[in-house]
Amino acid sequence: MASFQEVQDYNAAALEVALDDELFASFLALAETDEPTDDDYVLLEDEWLEKQDRFLYARFEDGVWPATADRKQSVSELLCRVGARRSPPGAEGYPPGDRSLFVRARFSGDDDSLSFYIPAMEGGAAYAEERLSRALASVGRDDGLVEVYVAPPRARGPLKKDAWWSRNYAKTGATGAAKGNPSYDRYRRTIDGLLLDALRRALPEAGGAVAELCAGDGSLAARALAERPDVAAYVMLERNATLVALAEAKTAAAAATAAVRAVRVTATTRAAHNLLVIVAKGRCKRRC
Repeated sequence: MASFQEVQDYNAAALEVALDDELFASFLALAETDEPTDDDYVLLEDEWLEKQDRFLYARFEDGVWPATADRKQSVSELLCRVGARRSPPGAEGYPPGDRSLFVRARFSGDDDSLSFYIPAMEGGAAYAEERLSRALASVGRDDGLVEVYVAPPRARGPLKKDAWWSRNYAKTGATGAAKGNPSYDRYRRTIDGLLLDALRRALPEAGGAVAELCAGDGSLAARALAERPDVAAYVMLERNATLVALAEAKTAAAAATAAVRAVRVTATTRAAHNLLVIVAKGRCKRRC
């Protein structure tokens, strides 16, 4: 019987997938001979949510993903879609649950691209997608860019009213202090930390303007303004009236020195559009 350490070593090795010529060759070995058309790679807004397609775009620096054993050619761009076939005509007859993997690759020093698809049958597409996901996890910031587009899951029930979210996720105690449940607090610490890191990279050394969608109770805004009190404008957009009030309270001190405002809007209101345009153009003053 294998020892616990041996099992751990085996599992670690199984998880390691390198961006190399063997990985690319394994995809070609699983691929069908008929080439997909451009229609198989397009994100269709009207069916993206319904069919739960997944998309990936990646760009690599030269040599990051060798496509040949001699390393003379490497993958420079990659476009993938996981979903049902759309071509050739008559592809509508494919099973509704078809989740093939469509791949289009471009190579360094070559304007041509290679397109192929790995069918869902016998788990080929799922196997290739998992290996590709693990390999892309090793791509560093200086190696290139990886973008993944996944449709949100379908709603399993009616939409919650604002009062439900206020009652379960952000409560105001007798002292006026906001208190969230553990999952909400964990979300704020983790996700807000990632957003703050992105703001540090995006904002100029001095000044700058921020528009935050779904600002919630103002936790992110308060942290950002405490770290960057020199920000010229910070607009928080939120549809829940209770959360808007909490956001105003949390950022009241910062509002004395910067154009800070919490606005109750929905995604379709003209006010939301106007505020985003104003902030984007850097014209937000004290009373924007």
